[in-house]
Amino acid sequence: MEDVYIVMDGVLGGLGSRNATLRWRLGGEDWVQVADGLRGRVGREDFRVLLLGPSAATKLIVGQESPPEGWESRYYGEKKASPLLLVRAEGVSATAWFVSVFGPAEQVERCSGIRRFDAIDPEGKLVLAQCPEAPWLSQLGELTEGNITYE
Repeated sequence: MEDVYIVMDGVLGGLGSRNATLRWRLGGEDWVQVADGLRGRVGREDFRVLLLGPSAATKLIVGQESPPEGWESRYYGEKKASPLLLVRAEGVSATAWFVSVFGPAEQVERCSGIRRFDAIDPEGKLVLAQCPEAPWLSQLGELTEGNITYE
């Protein structure tokens, strides 16, 4: 899975619950929203974005005027519609993790072996349930310097 990127975004500390918004600006084309993320094309390759974490509303936005979302401005005075994935979770606990998996669709589909995602560990550690369909999970601990524990 050398072409797959796993990005962990954490909301850590504080008391009570809060709202969290994550924005991913996307290249490529033909993006389509699916139940657990997005599918699209980057160059000639089928590409996949898999989202794990707290229950969240996701929305694919391209060129929205109000509020302005889904735009790119590479040069002064110019703007171009550009896909944006908006992920919004309401009432998340004081410690919450969002995990986004990006890469070629065929490789990212192997991540669907994750059966459960739990981020309520009081020490702020991410907990992913290990399963035989996703043996690559054992490598994540090394990649994230011990921020992942296994059941």
